[in-house]
Order: sequence, then structure tokens, then C-alpha cells
Amino acid sequence: TYLASRIEKSLESILDGEANTRVVDSWRYLSLDYEHKAYVGTDPTKTAETSNCHQQAHSYVPDLTVQPYWDVQGAEWRQKLEANWEEIRDEFVQVISD
Repeated sequence: TYLASRIEKSLESILDGEANTRVVDSWRYLSLDYEHKAYVGTDPTKTAETSNCHQQAHSYVPDLTVQPYWDVQGAEWRQKLEANWEEIRDEFVQVISD
């Protein structure tokens, strides 16, 4: 969609390297309504499909290790997003009002 492509272009313009690829891939999955399930138990005979011990993610980042909580305090991409939040908000408002 138009909105999805605008958001993708904005992400690409503010992120670099591997972070860019992972975040943009995650955005693409989200815009396609992809839902990811990963097994988080210890039984090697179980999978996300055969166990209730799984994480289900509507916002999936490829190759991100499954864990209960991610501390992004020092993440460079987080700092860039925070520094540009007003521009991101303004672009979003402009896109949704078209």
C-alpha cells in the first residue's frame, strides 16, 4: 500500500546497514499481516505447532533471539528514532491525511 511504502522509505533513510535490513524486513512482514510463532521450551521434540510453550509475534524481526524482554536502552537505532520522532510523526500525519 501507499502508506506501507512511505513508511518503508522513511525507515531506509534513517537506518544504516544490518539494522536497516532487519527493521525493513520486519516492517514488510508486518505490512503483510505475517504472524510468527517460535517454540521457547526446552523439550527438543516439541515445536511451536505442537506445544503451548511458544511466543507469538505479530511484529517479527528475522533472526532476533526469542527472549521475554529486550533492553534497547543503548541501541543506536533507538537513539536515531528518538532524535527524529517529531519528523517521523509529522510525516505520518501527512501521509494519513492524504
